[in-house]
Amino acid sequence: MVFVRAKLHASLDLRNIERLPLAQRLRANAALDVDKPAEWLADHFAASMDTFQSTDIPVLLPILHANLEAHPPEPSVLEKLCDSSGEKTEKTTIDTLLLRPTLAVRFLYIIARDIPPPAMQTLWPLAWRWIVFIRNYRECLPFEDVWQLEANVPHAALVLLLVPSLRSEKQCFLKELIATPGLMTSFFAAWCYRCRPDHDLATPLAEELFDDGVFECLGYIVDLSESGALRLDTAAIVDEVGGGHMLAAMFTYTMYSVIPDRPQTQLSRFKLLLRLINVLSPEADGHTPLWNHLLEAGITVALVARLHACLPELDRDGRCFAFGFVIRMLAYSTNPSWIAHSIDTGLFLIIAAAMTQPRPFDMRTPGWFTFLSRSLLHRIVVGSTRRALPDLCGILREEQRADPPPAWEPLVRFITLFTERDAILQRLRAQESVCANAMCTAEPPKKKFKLKRCGRCYETAYCSIPCQRADWHSRHRETCLGPGNTAIRAPPSDTLALQLRIIVRPTHEENPPPDPPSGTPSVRTLMHGPNAPFLRAAIARDVQHARNQLAGTSAAEDDSLHVVVDYTTKFGRATTTVLHRVLCGGVRPGETVVVFGLGQYKARCEIVLDFDEWVDIVE
Repeated sequence: MVFVRAKLHASLDLRNIERLPLAQRLRANAALDVDKPAEWLADHFAASMDTFQSTDIPVLLPILHANLEAHPPEPSVLEKLCDSSGEKTEKTTIDTLLLRPTLAVRFLYIIARDIPPPAMQTLWPLAWRWIVFIRNYRECLPFEDVWQLEANVPHAALVLLLVPSLRSEKQCFLKELIATPGLMTSFFAAWCYRCRPDHDLATPLAEELFDDGVFECLGYIVDLSESGALRLDTAAIVDEVGGGHMLAAMFTYTMYSVIPDRPQTQLSRFKLLLRLINVLSPEADGHTPLWNHLLEAGITVALVARLHACLPELDRDGRCFAFGFVIRMLAYSTNPSWIAHSIDTGLFLIIAAAMTQPRPFDMRTPGWFTFLSRSLLHRIVVGSTRRALPDLCGILREEQRADPPPAWEPLVRFITLFTERDAILQRLRAQESVCANAMCTAEPPKKKFKLKRCGRCYETAYCSIPCQRADWHSRHRETCLGPGNTAIRAPPSDTLALQLRIIVRPTHEENPPPDPPSGTPSVRTLMHGPNAPFLRAAIARDVQHARNQLAGTSAAEDDSLHVVVDYTTKFGRATTTVLHRVLCGGVRPGETVVVFGLGQYKARCEIVLDFDEWVDIVE
């Protein structure tokens, strides 16, 4: 975009210097003269900062403007200057071509808060080209050690100079500004630099000024994006900041560390971040790769923590908007630990507030309990729910539990399902606290001692390796549900053997979500990891319900009868369906198909049942 040179603002008029007293005028003219040593510019600016007032701006801006007018040198010229930087004859050239403009950029952003926005129409094009130059060549500039630029200079200059530029009331300049090639991606790179632990913003005051500038710029950027005047290219931003994981880490760090530092602006900044995420990944686009990066970066806990802190100040529209993000988070989460940590952080308190405010939310629509019910197939989620359940039960009166109104039915169903799963978990924990070797003679330890579980099935626990070896040879080898098992000889009476046939596939074939984020349980983890005994026991419980429903079903002897337990229904409960003469993707007669959800993904596994059990069911 070519900027049209505008009439100079009064603060850039050189006649402002002519009105100074003689001594000050001489120093100012020396700083103004680009042929004089750069030290004169630095000395004049340092002296001005000692007694700086906003009234000094009309004197400083003409000087900085004059020092920025030169064009950055071409790479070939820069290389020549670097090769001859030790020669005395080149010092003047380096001062004129490089040092004075870079010092002018640094000084300009220091006084950026006091620059009149109309003056930026002239200053911004000059400053922008030098900001880009410094960012690209900072490390190879042939400056003496005293003039070396910190890494934060181009980032701080970009953010702090954008603030007065965006404040301009001239729409023509704003359109030219936001159309600057590479500006938005450079802004996000500067923001990402702030979130790095090795950033060199030297003082808390510098960090505060930078953060204020970032959020003021974000306000303009989000407003322009939502109005359609600006289009943010998410892919280009991701490339510029170093990958989606860096962009997601920036959001998470800002929610964790930057927003809480300013309680008076916490609410507005939190809402602004949510709006920005919605601009980069609109809800209409569904599950985008950005959300996977956000989940991997720990956005679940950060989002719940900030929402819980801001909830009392949010109006109803703000709550609806924030709740929508929580629902997206629950829908896209594939790692049960993300859900568990969000529950520990206060997710149930947020749900309770949504259900008890003056105009309560109808829990049948958002889907909170749908996604939470699906996650109750994981013991870590059941454990966190057990700890936080009083936050929900406290809002439920006894008569509502017995005869819940329609809007409260999802909560009652969730509590009922949790009660069943918690009983299973407590039973498993009791089994895991006793050595499975029947011949074990070890005395119970006086202190609480965690037993070691079988590394193949995680089903049995032992107090020592000798006990495990003895039980393996005498009994466990025949019943261990290891990953290589395709047939079970004598399945335990309290559980059923699982065999995964279809691994993970999208539930929406027309608009499939991206590949699952890291942290999504693998097939081996699901079927044969630490959670497998609990998963098998939970499914066995639901299959028992299926048996009860099938008690009155009759079928011919040659019919294929399957029970489908689907954990991805809209109610979040196991829904049983009898399939008559239907071939379920290679499922053999006498097997049970179990489908359970992993966020936007679906996995299907089969429960291998003894044929005699099916005869009992059919009869």
